[in-house]
Amino acid sequence: MINIISIEKNYASFLAEQQAKGCCFGFCLTWLGDIIKERPLQPSGRWLSGWFSSVPSADKKALLPADAARQRLLFERAMRKQKNYARRYQENHLNSFDALTYDEVTVNYKNAHQQEKGKITGIPGLHYSLRERSDFMSFKGMEAYRDKKTISGVIISFRFTKGEDKAAFHAVAAFRHSEFEAFFLDPNFGLFKTITRYPMLEIAQFLSGKYKNVMPLSEITITRRLQIT
Repeated sequence: MINIISIEKNYASFLAEQQAKGCCFGFCLTWLGDIIKERPLQPSGRWLSGWFSSVPSADKKALLPADAARQRLLFERAMRKQKNYARRYQENHLNSFDALTYDEVTVNYKNAHQQEKGKITGIPGLHYSLRERSDFMSFKGMEAYRDKKTISGVIISFRFTKGEDKAAFHAVAAFRHSEFEAFFLDPNFGLFKTITRYPMLEIAQFLSGKYKNVMPLSEITITRRLQIT
């Protein structure tokens, strides 16, 4: 696995400033959304500024910004998604007798939102699917690159031991561009590229080297059907 860009110091500094433990899930949603949605980059922090330029290829959109100012914009967007994700979870627990997990709440909300957008625009939106996992090698989302009619990425949620045998949770994301090229994001460290045809094996080895007693929990696959003419 090759490190493309490290964000460890800048991300830790941002979280300290925000007095937050993290925004890993929001970060993964933001990064994958930027790759999978068909829209141009935002060079000056606004989507409108890029509408008159061509849409970059998926592998170009996967790259994180190198400069601190643009990283900061990305962190802020990720934190907003994280807060919305937590708020929807709390609302579900207050208003429903059938309390759902964080992942279930997010997937249900995202699919309903994308369906409504599709009705308005006439263009199919993103689709979110959730599967519980107990083994990293059982993750299937990384094989979706074989379907040339879709583009997809995965969010990997897991539990690990932190400090004095304290349970903690984290989310990372991956996007497979081709058989030998996959991008892997760990918000705590940065962006990486896998170098074999077995990206999940590389990811599992990376996580086991960085975190103690890693146990996979779930896989969220985000997919967009391509408009092929």
